[in-house]
Amino acid sequence: MDVVPRDVKILFLGTCLQSGYSGVTASATYPNVASVALRTRFPELNFISELKMLRHPKGLKALLRFGIATFKPDIVVIAALATHAATSWRAGILYELAPEIFVIARSFMAEVDAKLRSESKFVKLLAKTKGLAPQVIHPPIQLDEYERLLEQGINQCRANPCRVVLLGPGGFNEDTKTISKLQSPKLWSSVNQMVLGLGERLDVPVINAQEALHEHSSEVFLRNDHKFSLYGHTVIAREVEAVLAVQVAALLHDRVNALTLPTVQV
Repeated sequence: MDVVPRDVKILFLGTCLQSGYSGVTASATYPNVASVALRTRFPELNFISELKMLRHPKGLKALLRFGIATFKPDIVVIAALATHAATSWRAGILYELAPEIFVIARSFMAEVDAKLRSESKFVKLLAKTKGLAPQVIHPPIQLDEYERLLEQGINQCRANPCRVVLLGPGGFNEDTKTISKLQSPKLWSSVNQMVLGLGERLDVPVINAQEALHEHSSEVFLRNDHKFSLYGHTVIAREVEAVLAVQVAALLHDRVNALTLPTVQV
């Protein structure tokens, strides 16, 4: 008798907000906290999560291609960052075009870079660069282009197939000083509305992080920053887990049906 598969693979695509930074360890970020909650809700399942850095929306297609081929996720969570529409972003060309090559070459490039920086005659030259990998600076992305790239990613997931969830941008920290040039909260709201509208149009579940954070004070952010605090990650993790729980239940339903429905003879 066939047994319903118990492994559930979730691929998170996002920025450093999901991988950890000063003040927030990797284990305390929303993907990891949400994954722990899912294991508690579904103790009979084996949840396997993988986090990949999405440095810019223009690299989404290649990163999805790589992630889907190597990880074979059941669910993909794509985080949409408002700051991509607010300011220029530096990203590695190699990572955007061929992330699979970047992953393989990253440790080697880091070793070479560290070696060169230890040589005094290269210090001044390398001080003017961000490393050995070729890079490109993306200007602020327009909302229609942002929406097009996200829609392309959604269709890419569905074609494989795997379920997809969008995570909208977090709130705008009014108390921030270090990134005061990132325009106004109106832009954050515009990006959020774009994501919500895209989700409604394509029937894709959206985690409204902005709304969830709006119910709280600036304690959900690090001081003078738009990054989530420990408490902010806890708030977002609750929202992520709730939406993913619905997707997991639907996934299990589909798996059971696939085993119980009679095979049609041709």
